[in-house]
Amino acid sequence: MGRQSALGGAGNASQDFYRDRWKKSDFGANAIQENLEFVRDRRWVVSECLRRLCSTSEAMAALLAYGLAETEKFRDQAGGGDDERRFFLLGRLRLLQFKDRLDTYLGIHMGRYDPQKYMIFRSTSLHRLASTFAEHGKTGALELLMKRHGYALAPHVLSILDGIPETLSPHTYEQLLPRLSPPQVLLPRRGQDWIESEAVVRLADAGVSGEVDLHESTEFMVNLSRGLRWPAAEEITSWYLQRARRIDQLSGQLENSLFLLDAGIQKGVSGLNDLWKDVADLCRVSFSNAECKEDDASLALATWEALDAFDKFKMMLRGVTEDNVVDRLMEVAVPFVQGLAEQGETQQSFLVRYLKEVASANLQLCAVVLEDSCKPPYKGVLFKDEAEIIAAGLDCIYSSSQTDEWELMASILSRLPWEDDKQQQKASDTYGERGLRRGFVNALRYPNRTLTDTSMDAPFNVSPTKRYPAISDELARRLRTAEGHIQAGKILFRYQLPTKIGFLASSNEDVKGTKQMLRILLSKFLRKHPGRSDGEWNALWRDLQVLQEKAFTFLEKDYLLSEFCRGLLKAGRFHLAKSYFKDPGVALLSEEKIESLVLQTSREFFYSANTLDSPDIDRAKDCLSLIPDSGSGIAERDIIVAVTERLPYLGVTMLPAQFRQIKDPMEVLKMAIESHKESHVPLEEVFEVARLLGYKDTSQMAFVEEALAREAAAHGDVAVAQELCLSLARKDHGKVWDLCAAIGRGPDAERLDIKSRKELISFSLRHCDGESIGELLSAWKEFDLVDEYLPVTLLEVSDSASTEGSASTEGSEKEEVGAPDDFLQDDVTTPKDDEPLTELDETPTNISSLEPTERKLAVAARRSRDIVAQEFADGEVTEADLASVEDAWHCFSRLAENTSTKKQAAALKLLLEEWETVFETKEDNEDDLQRAEDKGGEDGWGDGWQDFDVAETVEAPKLQSLWKIACQKLIQYRGLEAALSVLDRWSTSSSALLNKDEAEEFVHCAAQENPLLGLKFALLLPYESLRSTYMDRVEAELQSQGAVLDKAAMVLLLSARLLPTIASASTLTGLFSALSKGFAELLHKSQAGILLPEDSLGAPSLNVIVPYFVSEMTRGRHYGAAASLVLQLMRVPQSFATWNISHFALKRYLEAQQQQQRQKRESFDPERLRESSLFYLCETISRMVASFDVVVTEALMTLAKDMK
Repeated sequence: MGRQSALGGAGNASQDFYRDRWKKSDFGANAIQENLEFVRDRRWVVSECLRRLCSTSEAMAALLAYGLAETEKFRDQAGGGDDERRFFLLGRLRLLQFKDRLDTYLGIHMGRYDPQKYMIFRSTSLHRLASTFAEHGKTGALELLMKRHGYALAPHVLSILDGIPETLSPHTYEQLLPRLSPPQVLLPRRGQDWIESEAVVRLADAGVSGEVDLHESTEFMVNLSRGLRWPAAEEITSWYLQRARRIDQLSGQLENSLFLLDAGIQKGVSGLNDLWKDVADLCRVSFSNAECKEDDASLALATWEALDAFDKFKMMLRGVTEDNVVDRLMEVAVPFVQGLAEQGETQQSFLVRYLKEVASANLQLCAVVLEDSCKPPYKGVLFKDEAEIIAAGLDCIYSSSQTDEWELMASILSRLPWEDDKQQQKASDTYGERGLRRGFVNALRYPNRTLTDTSMDAPFNVSPTKRYPAISDELARRLRTAEGHIQAGKILFRYQLPTKIGFLASSNEDVKGTKQMLRILLSKFLRKHPGRSDGEWNALWRDLQVLQEKAFTFLEKDYLLSEFCRGLLKAGRFHLAKSYFKDPGVALLSEEKIESLVLQTSREFFYSANTLDSPDIDRAKDCLSLIPDSGSGIAERDIIVAVTERLPYLGVTMLPAQFRQIKDPMEVLKMAIESHKESHVPLEEVFEVARLLGYKDTSQMAFVEEALAREAAAHGDVAVAQELCLSLARKDHGKVWDLCAAIGRGPDAERLDIKSRKELISFSLRHCDGESIGELLSAWKEFDLVDEYLPVTLLEVSDSASTEGSASTEGSEKEEVGAPDDFLQDDVTTPKDDEPLTELDETPTNISSLEPTERKLAVAARRSRDIVAQEFADGEVTEADLASVEDAWHCFSRLAENTSTKKQAAALKLLLEEWETVFETKEDNEDDLQRAEDKGGEDGWGDGWQDFDVAETVEAPKLQSLWKIACQKLIQYRGLEAALSVLDRWSTSSSALLNKDEAEEFVHCAAQENPLLGLKFALLLPYESLRSTYMDRVEAELQSQGAVLDKAAMVLLLSARLLPTIASASTLTGLFSALSKGFAELLHKSQAGILLPEDSLGAPSLNVIVPYFVSEMTRGRHYGAAASLVLQLMRVPQSFATWNISHFALKRYLEAQQQQQRQKRESFDPERLRESSLFYLCETISRMVASFDVVVTEALMTLAKDMK
C-alpha cells in the first residue's frame, strides 16, 4: 500500500526526478528503494533491472531479485495475454536467466565479480563461453559450466571438447570426457519457477518470445523445450578416434592419445581397441629402444596406421643389432604379433618373412635369432616348431647376397635341429661303429644286456637315439642340397671366384653362365701361378668333381673333364692331360672330343705367337703330338710348317694372327707368288706350300696353277704361263680359259707350235662365254689353216727373204687377186734384213697389259664380295656393279640402307678403299691404252686382241657423297676411329668432304658421349666456328670433371696450330693446362725409358710432338711454358732457370731438333703409321712431319726478334 500510495501521489516532474537520480546512482539496494519504488512506469523499472549492471555482486543480485518481485504479479497470467503482460512474463524469464548466469559466473570466478566481465558472460551464448574456456585450457571453469548448464551444452559437448589444446594431457579433463550414456545433469537448486512452464515454451514456439532464446535460457526451459540431447554412440566413438589422431598429428604427444583412448575404453566407449593397440604399439616402437633412429621415434600415427601388419613388425625391429635383436623380439615384436591371431597372420610367418629380407644384407643377425631359437629346450616362442626353424634357416641362407659368408652359412646349418641319416646311424650303430671286437668284449662283460641297450657305450652321456624329431623328406632334401651348395661356395671362394648362393641354387637355369664361370675358374687357376704342380692340378680336379656333384649336377662328367683337360693343355701339362685322356677310372673322353680339345688349344697357342720363333709355336707342336695319327692334327702341323718355315723361304713373312685373318689360303699363295716379281717363281715350293695349306687333290691344285699362270703372264714370264696353261687345259680347268685364249692368240705364242695353239683355243672354246665364241672360233679356223699350209708358207717366206723385190711384187699380186692364203701376210711377221735376230728375241712381250681394266675389276669385285659376305647376309657385289661409278653408287646405296651395325659400317669404308683402285682417272687409262695399241700395231697383232671397256672418268662429287655416307654410318654406329680416318684422309683434299651444316650435324652426333670426340672431328674439318664451339665444351668438361686429353687430341690441336690461341685465351685455361700436363707426362715417360709403341712404328712422339709443342709455344711468345719443358728435358733445376739460360736452352733445343729432323726425314715411312695406335691420323701426322722444318724456323725467328 505504501508503494502504491507513493506512486499515486507522485507527479510527472517527480517521475523524471526519480529516473534521473536512478541513472546516476550505483544501482544498489538503497537506490532501488529510494528511486524505483516511486516510478509509476513499472515496465521501465523491469527494463532497468534487465539492463543495468551493478558494481557489486550483492547489488546485482538485489536488482535481479527486485525485477523478479516486480514480475511476480503476473503469475496467474503465465499463459499469455496482451503485449504488456507478455513483456513482463518474458522479462521474468530473462531475469531468471541472468540470475543463473550470475551464480555460475561467481562460481567460476571463486566469488570475484567484475561488472563488465559479467555483462559479457551473461550476454554470450553458453556454447561460445564453453568453447572459449576449452580453447584456453580452463578445464575447471568448463567443468563447472557444463555441470550447471548441462542441458544447454549437451548437444555441443564434442565440439567444445575439441577446442581443448592437443598439448593438454587428457588426464586434466578426464571428467569431461563423454560416455556413451548421457550424464546426470544437475538443475539449479533454486527450484523451477512458475514462469518456467510449457505455456511459455508454447509462447516461444509461437514466435512471440522476442529476444528470449529458449536454448540459451534457464536449464528448466531448455529441458522443457528439447530435453537432454546427448551425442549418439557412433559420434562419441568417432570423436575419440579423431581426437586421438589429431593429438598425435598436431602435438606429437603420442602418450596423450593413448591416455585419451584408454579413458574412453574405461568409460565404456566401444570401437577404440584397434586404434588403442596401434597407438600402444607405436609407443613401444618409439620408447623401447633409446638408440633407435630419429625417423622411427617421430613416426606419425597416421603413417603407422597406413602400414600393414608386416610393415609394422619390421618397424618395430628397425635399428636392431646382433646384441639386442632377441630382446627386442621378446619385448616388442612378439607381443605385437600375438595380438594378430584373429586376423589370420601368425608371428612365425612374420618373423620368417623378416629374416628372409634381412638376410640379404645382414645374415649375422639372422644367425643370432636362429641360434637363440635352437637352444634346448625349445620353447616355441619365436617359431612354432623345429620344422619352421629349419625352413627359416634355409630361407635365410638362400636369401643372402654376400659372397664371403660361407662359414656363417655352414654355422647356421650346423645349429639347425636336424640330423641326416649318417649322423643317426653313427649315433645308433654302437657295435658297428666301434668294431666287432669291442662288441664281443661288451657282450662278455655284460651278459644281461641286450644288443639294443647301448646306454653304457654312449659317449659323453649322449643318447644314441635321435635327438630331434623327424622332418619331412622335402625338408631333408633341401638341407642336403644346402650343404652341397655351401661346400661348393667354399670351393669357389677358395679359388677366388666369389659367387652368391642364389646363383648356385638356380645354376641349372643358366647353363651357359655356369660353364663360363668354370672356364674363369680354370683361367684364374692357370694364370695366378703358371708353374703349378701335378698335385695341385689333381686337387683341382677333385674340387671340380665336388662342384659337379654338389651344385652343378646338370653338367655331364665328360664336359667337366674336357674343360679341365683344356686347362691342362693351356698350362702346358701335356703329359698329365694325356694321363686323364687314357685313364678309365676318371672318365673316358671320346676320340673326337680329345681331338677337338687338342686342336683348339694348339690353335690358341699358334695364333697367339707374336713372332715366328715364339715358344707358343713349340707348345702348339707339342700339343699336337698328343694326337699323332689324327688327320686334322697332321693338317694343323702342316699349316704351322707352312707359316713358320715354307712361307718365309718364299719371301712371305706373316705372324700366325695375320695368317688367321686370311679366309682363303689362295690369298697366301698369291702373296708368295707376287713376292717373286723380279725373279723366277719356285713352282715346287709353291706347290709344297699349297699342299701344306690343304690343297691335296688335282682340282684344288689346279687353282694354284691358275694363280701361278696368271701371275707369270702378268710379269712377262710367258714360258711358264704357257706351260701352266697347257697343263690346266689338259686337266680341263675351265676358269683359266681367258688366259689360255690370250696366250694362244698372243704374239708370244709364236714360241708354241700350232697344235699347242689349237689345243689352247679349243679348250677356251669349250669354256668361254657366249660373247667370245665367235672370235675364238675364227682364231681356231685360222690356226687350222696355218697347220695345214705351214710348209708352203715357210718356203715362200724363205724365197721372199732371198729376193726382196720379187717377194714384194708377188705380195702385191696376191693382194690384188685375193689369194686364199692372204691371211699369212697379215699374221706372220718376218724379220727385217737390217734387224738383228737377238733384238727380236729380246723384245718384251705385252702379256702383262692383257686386259688390265678387267683384271682390276675382277680382283676388286672378288675382294668386295669377300668384304660384303662377312658382314651383309643378303648383300652381293658383282663385276657389273663396278662397271661404272653410277653402278657403284647404286650398289653402295643398297648396302648403306641395310647397314645396322658398327662392323657393317666399317665394311662400307673398306669397300670404298677397294673401289678407288678401280675407278682411276680417264687420262691415265687412255695413255696406257694408247701405248698398248701402239705396241700391238707394231707387232701386227692389233686385230687379234679382245677389246675391253676403259675405266670411266671418276665423278668426284659422287665418290665424295659415297664417302660422306660411309662417314655418316660410322658415326651413327660409333665406329669413331674409322670415321676419323675418313676425315683425316679427306683433310688433304682441296674440297671439304662435308659442308658446314653437315659438319655440325656429324660432329654433334659424334660428341654425344664425350665432347672431346666432337673436338677431334671438328679439328679435322675446315670450320673455325665449329672448332671454337667444341673447344669451349671441352673446356667446360675439363673444369667440371677434370678429364684428360689423349694423344690423338694433342696431335690434332698441334696440327691445327691452335696452341698459341689456346694459351692466350683466358677462357681456355683448363684446356691449356691439360695440354701442358699431357706433354710433360710424355716427356717424363721418355726420360724414364718407357718407349711408346708408336716410337717403334715410325710415328712421331718425342722426336716430333714435343718439339712441335715447344715451337708453337715459342711462336706464340709463351716462353715460360716452352722453356720449362726444355729445361726439364735437359735436367736443369728450375732454380737456375734465368731468362738468359731459358733463351739459350730454347734456341739450342730448337736448332738441334731441326737439324736432327732434316737428317731423319728420308727415313720416315708414313705407311708404318697404319700399324700404330694413331693409324686413323696418318695424313695429319704426315703433314706435321712435312711442316716440322717450317714450324721450327718460325719459332727461331720469333725468338731472335724478341732477343734484339
